[in-house]
Amino acid sequence: MDRSTDDLVKIVAAGGGLILDAEGKSTDELMKIVRAAGKGEALVTIRNMGEKTTEELISLAAAGDGMVVFEL
Repeated sequence: MDRSTDDLVKIVAAGGGLILDAEGKSTDELMKIVRAAGKGEALVTIRNMGEKTTEELISLAAAGDGMVVFEL
């Protein structure tokens, strides 16, 4: 079952870690999710990030405040 970005943000904000696929998700959607992780203790791993630019990865990493892992 696919979850909406809003649902994923709520899960992460509650402390639930995630492994998710970047395919089909915009950088803006991913940013919302990793920001929630950066505010708490939830680790977010994002797969299939090879198509994102270095600048996008840096922005996402900074927003995640050490709580985001990329699989390229």
